Amino acid sequence: MSDSNSPVVLITGASSGIGYATALAFARQGARVAAVARRADRLAALAEAAAELPGEILPLEGDVTRAADMQAAVEAVQARWGRLDILVANAGIGQRGPLVESAWEDIETVLRTNIDGVVHAVRAAVPAMRTGGRGGHICLISSVSGVAPAAFAAAYGASKA
Repeated sequence: MSDSNSPVVLITGASSGIGYATALAFARQGARVAAVARRADRLAALAEAAAELPGEILPLEGDVTRAADMQAAVEAVQARWGRLDILVANAGIGQRGPLVESAWEDIETVLRTNIDGVVHAVRAAVPAMRTGGRGGHICLISSVSGVAPAAFAAAYGASKA
């Protein structure tokens, strides 16, 4: 298992894609990783995949669109490891379709996840990094769509800009 000098990392959107791969990459290096996502079954699979790695994965079910969930995740990290060193704000979703014809609920879900989710994660993490005594690093995962949006992906592109 990892030791007390190993980095403590919180990753949102860790149940699939970039977040899943990033959590495993940190665990391979011996980091202590809090993996946050909405899908508990996928988080359990991630923890199982990392079981033989030198690091440790703490699966935490949570939704980045809820500030309270991000605060609870950071509190769980501090309770378990005493500090937070790195935040990887990765959670995000896409949506395709003509902007004027798309259902507002679909557009709002993209905006709440891709914008509010990042803000909630950062606002929860920074105070913990300040009090942890080691500073911290924040990595925000975006998309090329933020600077070069694809057709029928205006809401997604705007949320990533």
